Amino acid sequence: DLTQDNMNNPQQQDTSDIHISSLFGEYLFGSPADSLADLSYEEDLLYYKVNALIEQQEQLASFIPSPPAGIVSLLKELESENTDFNKIKNLAQQDPSIVGEIIRVSNSPLYLTRSGDVTSLEKAISLLGLNGVMKVATVVMMRKTLSIETSRYKPQMLRLWNHCVNSAESCQMLGETGKGFENFVLGLVHDIGAVTVFSLVSHCLDELSAVTRSELKVLQRVVEERSTWLSTLVAAEWHLPEHYLLVLNEYDRIRSGKMDEDDYALTDPQARLVQLGSICARVFTLIRRGNLDRASGLRALASLGVDEKTLDRLFTRLDLAGSVF
Repeated sequence: DLTQDNMNNPQQQDTSDIHISSLFGEYLFGSPADSLADLSYEEDLLYYKVNALIEQQEQLASFIPSPPAGIVSLLKELESENTDFNKIKNLAQQDPSIVGEIIRVSNSPLYLTRSGDVTSLEKAISLLGLNGVMKVATVVMMRKTLSIETSRYKPQMLRLWNHCVNSAESCQMLGETGKGFENFVLGLVHDIGAVTVFSLVSHCLDELSAVTRSELKVLQRVVEERSTWLSTLVAAEWHLPEHYLLVLNEYDRIRSGKMDEDDYALTDPQARLVQLGSICARVFTLIRRGNLDRASGLRALASLGVDEKTLDRLFTRLDLAGSVF
């Protein structure tokens, strides 16, 4: 587990991560706007209104995305000692789109097989295993959740979704084998709070129709300041298992700089894994898009304990996952 021995200095991580975070922010929001620059009067008004809604719990609830139908049942089945193929099969069959996706992924380059085309759910389950089937089902359900009623931020939402999938794959590969599915889900939901921010900004812009439409800087700033905290809130509203909430809460403290070095050494290894997985996903995207040279990416990840051989395997996996999910 790379997060156990190599990520012991949060100050060092912040220093190595700052350039990557800045470049990734430009990519995610499609704008080189500096989120730390002074806000104009119009931007400041929007920023204040969005944060005011975040602080109002009753109003904030209406901007939290609905939980993916069935995801809690899947997580409970994973923790059950009596989980078997039939129970997972019955859960999957409740949504035809999930069955189709499970079969499609079974035939993808992610799961090379010499047993011929997979045409049935039974054969797919046999090939993917319990964790594999639950992983695909979770991706399908989460993908439906990562959408908002406005079309204003569709490009940003697509980039966010790709980042969530890459983070999930990174967490699964870099974490403990026995917690593969759990690590995958944590990576998938660690930035889900950004969906709420997108919705809030869109709503406030509609109310402030006379305001100059220079919202990307505000959007980026609120995502950077509040999205990881909102991710924990969303997970709680979805009734995810308590351990998930504890990990996401610790990850929020790491990202927001609320954890000193002594506290960091005592954090749950999975919180540090989520941090590492997210950084790996950012570096992968920036290198693939030509926004970051490979040597700089390698140096940043080497400081976090990821060697070049592991990075090569991870990037190959992310390339395959990107063509499937």
